[in-house]
Amino acid sequence: VEAFEMVGLEYGNLKIFERLDSNRLVDFGVACIVEPGTFPEKDLDQFYCPGIVFFMQPEALDDAPAVFDDYIETINLIADKLDGVILDHRRQPLTEATIQAIRQSL
Repeated sequence: VEAFEMVGLEYGNLKIFERLDSNRLVDFGVACIVEPGTFPEKDLDQFYCPGIVFFMQPEALDDAPAVFDDYIETINLIADKLDGVILDHRRQPLTEATIQAIRQSL
C-alpha cells in the first residue's frame, strides 16, 4: 500500500488501486494477480499478494500515449520499490522493444 500511495495510486470502489486523472476518471488499474483480483478494504498489511497486474484500456482515454508513459513509469517505480520483476502480457521480461510496439499500437 505504501508503494501504491507513493506513486499516487488510490484504492477504488472496485477494490483495486487506480490512477485517476484530473476529472477523477480511471487512467489505469492495478489488481492482485490472484483471483478475484481485488484487495481487501481492511487489514491490507495482513494480505498476501504474490504479484500484481497493471492494465489500461487505451480506447477509453483521451490521451492514451501520455497515459501509457505514466503507466510504464509507475510500473518501473513500483517494481523498484518492491524489488519486483516486470513481465509482459506473455509473462516474459518486459523489453524496450515490447514497450515501443505497444506505444505504436496506441
